Amino acid sequence: MNSQQLQHEIDLRNGQIDDRKLYLKRTDYQSIRESEGGEPMNAGVKAARAQARVEINYLQAEISDLETQLEAALEAEAAEEEA
Repeated sequence: MNSQQLQHEIDLRNGQIDDRKLYLKRTDYQSIRESEGGEPMNAGVKAARAQARVEINYLQAEISDLETQLEAALEAEAAEEEA
């Protein structure tokens, strides 16, 4: 992949992370309510929140790998321009 494609993939994953973080933010009140002795959080929401955190971690690892590839691609492209 060239640097533009790699950057696009990074941007896509960052968008996916943002979506999952938004879900967590929108359901935080249920977690807080339960922790303060209120109504328990729905099991489905609890599972979805856990899955969102797993996916965020996975996407962040993918981004890290893509950023390493992006650095190499940018260096290769710069070397090609100099040649």
